[in-house]
Formats: sequence, structure tokens, C-alpha cells
Amino acid sequence: MPTFRPGPFPDSLQASAFGLEIEGDTKGVFKKCSGISTKHEIITEQKVKGGKTIVQKQPGLLSVGDITLERGYTDNMDLFDWRQRIVDGKVAEERKNCTIVLYSHDDQRIGEFYLEECWPAEISGPDLDSSSNDVAIEKIVLACERIERKK
Repeated sequence: MPTFRPGPFPDSLQASAFGLEIEGDTKGVFKKCSGISTKHEIITEQKVKGGKTIVQKQPGLLSVGDITLERGYTDNMDLFDWRQRIVDGKVAEERKNCTIVLYSHDDQRIGEFYLEECWPAEISGPDLDSSSNDVAIEKIVLACERIERKK
């Protein structure tokens, strides 16, 4: 990979598409992905240290962001069917391990995020406007228990 500045730090990766793999099987390629995050609640407590009262911060509960993926509307029903099984109450058996794959402009895997115990919390079909020339966009929101960067 060419680099444009000297030093030990490589240039930022440029992803052109994002794949969703559900238990190793690719279920779609998306143009937009957001929400890949983890965050601890911050707990503060007062302590005396060296004769001075200080506020010490500790990590509290860990929360994991909800992943939002967007793509052009397709005729593939896999994600809608998965969501319907959640609506039907089959949450325990429909939690899946997923991977968000970042693809370069030449379709090389350049990054991966592993998502544990995912399930589709929301799915949205496209806004329908026959007078528009815009591409119809569908959106899926995945809830998960854990996020780990693999690559």
C-alpha cells in the first residue's frame, strides 16, 4: 500500500463498501455503516489521597452501540425474514454472530468488526416517491452484545 507521508504510521484505510456476514455467510453489501462503538458509564467517588480529597473515576457498566447499515433496496429477503423471526418472538434462537467487513476500492478485505449475539432491532424499507430520481434505500439496525475489531 503506498504511503503519502514518512514515518511508522500508515495512511488511513479507505473503505468503499461494507459487507455483513452472518455466521460466515455474506448477506449483503452496504454503502453506509454507523454505530460501531463501546462505552463505559463513568462512576465517580471521592477519596482521600495524600491528605487531599480527590474524585476518582472508575469504569461502570459497558454499553455497546447499535449498528446501522444502509444500502440500495434489493429483492433479497434474507434480512427482512430474519427480522420477522424476531417479531415472531424467536429472539433466543435468532441471535447470530456477525462480521462487518470493510472492502477497499479493489474489493480487498481491509478491516473487520466482529459482532457477538446480534439480532435485527429495526428494519426500514425505502421512502417511496415516484417523482424522485433517488435510489431507494433500506436500513437495518443490529443490536449486539459485544464488538471486537479483528482487522
